[in-house]
Amino acid sequence: MASPSKHTKRRRKALLRSLKVIAAISTLFVLAYNPLVSESTGRLIAVFATVLAVPAWLVWLGLQRRHKLLGTHHPRPIGHAEAYAHVYMITLGAAFLYVISGPFLLDLAGMIGGETPMRVTGTVRVNDTHNGLWVLKQGIELQQPNGQIGHYSLWFSFGARLEPGSQHTFLVLPRSGKILQELKYNAG
Repeated sequence: MASPSKHTKRRRKALLRSLKVIAAISTLFVLAYNPLVSESTGRLIAVFATVLAVPAWLVWLGLQRRHKLLGTHHPRPIGHAEAYAHVYMITLGAAFLYVISGPFLLDLAGMIGGETPMRVTGTVRVNDTHNGLWVLKQGIELQQPNGQIGHYSLWFSFGARLEPGSQHTFLVLPRSGKILQELKYNAG
């Protein structure tokens, strides 16, 4: 019996990587919609796992010297370019940790200290769904009744896409702007 070709082995590896990503995202949805906890607690756990896992993965990838970040099609090491790619991954992970994870972790620390999420009511002006992936993340611009405009994000939503012009009341983390739960919807 002949052994599989290099092409077949590469396809299997790529399929396995894709299945791992699908399994990870599915696990986050299971955490977010766990029937044993409230929607806001489940979403808090899922977002927490995401904002810690992504920068950790980027830094880990940058620290692994055996990974060829510029591709495996080069017959010999690229040298400085490969080293710069590793430094870039570490820097990207640190930036993600500072910009995205930092405010969320401050919100989490505040909740542990007794703070409660704020209620925000307003009309959706813009919904940026990141290439149509509204199930994973929706970036929302919400105009409140006093005219103030806030920018919030709703992660892991099985509900319908939030349409511009619709009125909502959300439970929101104050520093990071992550929406934990939709409390009320009015069809505007």
